[in-house]
Amino acid sequence: MFDEITLHNRLGQGVRLQVKKVSYASRLCIFVYTLKQSVSSIVAKNAEFFASQLLNYFELQPGQFDLIELRRRDTEMEWLRWRFRLVGLTAFDARSRKVVSIAQQASLLRLSGLAGADLKQKFIPRRASGGRYCRYRDDNAFILQSRGRQI
Repeated sequence: MFDEITLHNRLGQGVRLQVKKVSYASRLCIFVYTLKQSVSSIVAKNAEFFASQLLNYFELQPGQFDLIELRRRDTEMEWLRWRFRLVGLTAFDARSRKVVSIAQQASLLRLSGLAGADLKQKFIPRRASGGRYCRYRDDNAFILQSRGRQI
């Protein structure tokens, strides 16, 4: 389950984010998304500020976590993995990379616990990877499917 927390953006204003911390292997994965859709990403504009505050909020050691942003764009979801150069608990030089691999997206979906969750956004059928995989929304469930099997 995601928790709603308020972090401060670069202007000092409070921003409500949905956040979830998950352990995997020897690292921690922090999933972040906003309920408010905007033209540009709130996380992208404030990535360094949010990363530093999340380190303090979850009492993490620098270099111990991955920040994963979930973006909703109309009818599709995007996963972005954020990387930072950390000096103490301060994050610098934020860079994001879109997760394009269907297998990685499926792993992130499982880790985040969003399979079967309501993201307050309707998703409609969309074909990807030459029609082999289909993402769809079905009665409050977001499922990645491969050849009729749930991933």
